[in-house]
Amino acid sequence: MGSFLKGKSIKEWQGAFDRLKEMPLGKVHEIPRIVVDGLEANERMIFLDIACFLNGYGKEEIIKSLEQCCVHANSGIEILSQKSLIYIDENNKVWMHDLLQEMGRQIVIQECPDNPGKRSRIWRHEDALQAVRQNSGTDAIEGIKLDKADVEELILNADSFKKMKKLRLFIMVDQVPHCGPAGNLSEKLWRCFARHNNNILLS
Repeated sequence: MGSFLKGKSIKEWQGAFDRLKEMPLGKVHEIPRIVVDGLEANERMIFLDIACFLNGYGKEEIIKSLEQCCVHANSGIEILSQKSLIYIDENNKVWMHDLLQEMGRQIVIQECPDNPGKRSRIWRHEDALQAVRQNSGTDAIEGIKLDKADVEELILNADSFKKMKKLRLFIMVDQVPHCGPAGNLSEKLWRCFARHNNNILLS
């Protein structure tokens, strides 16, 4: 909270404290939500991307990837770090505490609790497969993660992605989480992305 309120006006401090007073006893774990709710759109987007996909990735890798899809990642990561929502270790990797990561994922789940295809981000293996197999993905989806082993199956149903007009993050995971270059995708699947998505990053 101190990091969040640094540099804020007295009125903003008072508003934050008033909200804390309204919080029921035993709900201390919800305090970070106040900080997240107060983020600008750019920083909130980066926070959720890290919570859902990029926790533990290299800082430069994240910046390079997100800035390709018009996200101001360099300044955004610095702001999140200043607010203690993430930390950067000695190897220049970006980390988020488990509780903050779970909170971020819950924010995404609450976008549409009953239908993962209508959420902005899909990171669960079974939800991602359902979205592409059943063509249940929508234009709400901004990011999706799939196991690399599933890509060949996706080739048979490449048009599953045509509804995902806002897709900007596509992450393939092998045994160890990593960002694979677009060349790892089949030509057919790549053409599908290029045809249906104007602003897309393949990580």
